[in-house]
Amino acid sequence: MQQESCRWSAYQKDNMRPNIETMRPVEYVPRRRVVVTGIGMVTNIGIGREETMQKLLEGKSGISELSFEHPEIKLAGEIKNFDPDKYVNSKLQRRAPYAGYLGLAAVDDALRHAGLVDETSGDILPQYIDKIGISVGSGIGGVYDEDEDNPKRPKESTLWGDSQGILRILPDRVASSIANRYGLEGPSVLLVAACSSGMEAQMYGHTQVAYDEFFPKIMIVGGAEAAIRPNVVNRFNQVTALSLNKKKPSLPFAENRNGFHMADGAVFLIFEEEQHALDRGAIIYADVIGFGSAGDGKGASPTGTTGKGLERAIRQALPPDIAASGNIYIEAHATATGLGDRVENKVIQTVYPNIKRVFVHTAKDNGHTLGAAGALGSALAVWGLHTGVVPPNTPKDVMKEIDFNYSFEAQEINPEIAVVHTSGFGNVNAVGVFAKYGR
Repeated sequence: MQQESCRWSAYQKDNMRPNIETMRPVEYVPRRRVVVTGIGMVTNIGIGREETMQKLLEGKSGISELSFEHPEIKLAGEIKNFDPDKYVNSKLQRRAPYAGYLGLAAVDDALRHAGLVDETSGDILPQYIDKIGISVGSGIGGVYDEDEDNPKRPKESTLWGDSQGILRILPDRVASSIANRYGLEGPSVLLVAACSSGMEAQMYGHTQVAYDEFFPKIMIVGGAEAAIRPNVVNRFNQVTALSLNKKKPSLPFAENRNGFHMADGAVFLIFEEEQHALDRGAIIYADVIGFGSAGDGKGASPTGTTGKGLERAIRQALPPDIAASGNIYIEAHATATGLGDRVENKVIQTVYPNIKRVFVHTAKDNGHTLGAAGALGSALAVWGLHTGVVPPNTPKDVMKEIDFNYSFEAQEINPEIAVVHTSGFGNVNAVGVFAKYGR
């Protein structure tokens, strides 16, 4: 019998896929529309999305004096008013990393916002339990729990005698501890891509909802990071990534920026298949319309960036006609490093031709949440699309070469499109695009 050819026309490649058993083409599952139906946040300026957003709009800073001694680093964005007992029972505290504690609180906030849980118990409503999975990004994972002197370690735990210790340092436990708490029956995945981890986690979650009929209707997506410990701070300092400022924070896009301040935090969004959301009467906050992911290629250092990968990722995610139209809100990656902010500014000027209609904000005024940064930027982008208002930027001595809209006050701009940039050590770049629902 003559073997069937595996070479298809361009149309077939776009609309068909091979059946592994018969090598006959079968139709792709149509892409389902994905929307955002919930946001949850735990940051250094607020426990919960409402407190966080209110303080962001007021221009409050979460940068404060480091809680432990370091010979050079004095400022960071630590979360100092978080009570894990409100969100994590004692048994799970022994088995989850501290980043998972923050994640559990943010997921609780997101699920309540989306109307997916019983308001009294916080448990997911039974009709949804088999429809939900989770995808988490974390650059450092459970590293917080490796220090013997960690003040937040469970009291009965020691470095050398702890039967549950391995469960707190495995990176995937940031995701699986949340899945265990809620009894989720969908996928439970942790993705690591440096400071793009939170965005890559959203990309994975979007794929499950949009394309595969066997996966859940809902994915909890986002990032969680708790890495402000002596060893990690020292390592970042050794590659000259951190600001040495002692009293005044180094701020993104500022002329006198000199490095970032590490920050802890967890942010999650609820990605849901549109028809499922409409059928249950959910409030829809934004459309999820595109993602891009790309490396810088040759010529970039492990801790630097050329901007080539970020530009490619943006072009993958954002259709050219939308990029040219303007009325775009960008959540920039801008971390306040000398090279990174300058390169990103050039990428913005290159990719967005109608630069005067582009408004740029960056959440790194309150520190860099590393693997959670993409999720934080996405939450702000979605909130900006839904409310029409975006937070202020805080540096007054802005880089001279900036020519996009950059406001020092909260501003009502009513954007139609929001683009979130992320870049990370190792030359990884990921971008997400959201749209006003029903635009």
